Amino acid sequence: MRTDRRRLLGQLGSALCVSAAPSLLSGCATPDLGRSGGRARRSTVALLLPLTGRSAGVARDMDDAARLALPDGDGKLLLRSFDTGDTPAGAAAAAAQAVAAGAAMILGPVFAAQVKPAAFAAAGRAPLIAFTNDLGQLASGAFVFGVTASQSTSAVLQYARARGVRRAGLVGDASLWSRQAAFAARRLQAELGLRLFEAGTPHGLRAAAGGELPEAVLLTQGGAAFLAAAAPFKGSGTQLLGTALALDGLPDDDRSVDGAWFAAPDPYGFDAFAGSFAAVHRRRPQRLAALAHDAARVARALAAPTVPDLSTRALVAAAGFPGVAGAVRFRLNNSCIRELAIVTREEGRPRVIGRRAGA
Repeated sequence: MRTDRRRLLGQLGSALCVSAAPSLLSGCATPDLGRSGGRARRSTVALLLPLTGRSAGVARDMDDAARLALPDGDGKLLLRSFDTGDTPAGAAAAAAQAVAAGAAMILGPVFAAQVKPAAFAAAGRAPLIAFTNDLGQLASGAFVFGVTASQSTSAVLQYARARGVRRAGLVGDASLWSRQAAFAARRLQAELGLRLFEAGTPHGLRAAAGGELPEAVLLTQGGAAFLAAAAPFKGSGTQLLGTALALDGLPDDDRSVDGAWFAAPDPYGFDAFAGSFAAVHRRRPQRLAALAHDAARVARALAAPTVPDLSTRALVAAAGFPGVAGAVRFRLNNSCIRELAIVTREEGRPRVIGRRAGA
């Protein structure tokens, strides 16, 4: 998933639950939202999306996905959508409208540049779960709910270390995603007992590592840049590691990086969710739709008790929440710990070989 990147099973409801790491969740049951008698007062959950503008298509998918988790007939929650357009000012206006409407929780906005204005407008009156994956937005007071470079890097390096890797290379570019991945890798070195060698290009890595390639190399780029960076390592015996950004950008059936390890949301979980979505809406959703669905399920879980509590305190205190994009646990610093699948490629097709919780 790019920084603001490209735009489980059977029936809806409890069957849209994915398995989660024991460290994050003890179970995956869908809460009972039935009324205890009389007409219950419903809490408003606001959804901030670019319903107009160049991103209206992905916003439509996200809106529909959220409503799979919070249908209009829900007994305790009312989901209302507010249009942010494509601008920071639009996000601020939408957040102000949501607060005026009495929103108990705000889901969105989508883009990094919209998060700080929206959080400022919300003024802490309701927890704000933003769909961005830019960790630079943590200081805004919003929760960063997107799959981050740090989560992906942490998960794949944990897996590599568990498989015996002690020396790893790091090759990236100047993109925000790569810079955040590199920061996470440096932070993890001591904790994992891993020696890290950094280079600006694949050809410079051998020199940085003292003339011998390390056992593994993490390439933090995505798409064509990842494939180009991987090419010099073919046949070298060095294990290729990649992030969610790289896995998302691989062409279907591409076999050039078979055997590489990636940390990303479970592709089978998304396919199952996409099948359920398509059964209702007759189209396949874009990947960001999974985040909107998962965030709406977070709100639904917090509303399950007799007295619903959608506060920041309740959000952080919860042991975790299942999701299509991986089980998550919210932290006091506004980040999330997220369970990711470790995925390899065999004959150009993905295969899940493990799971790790990345922070």
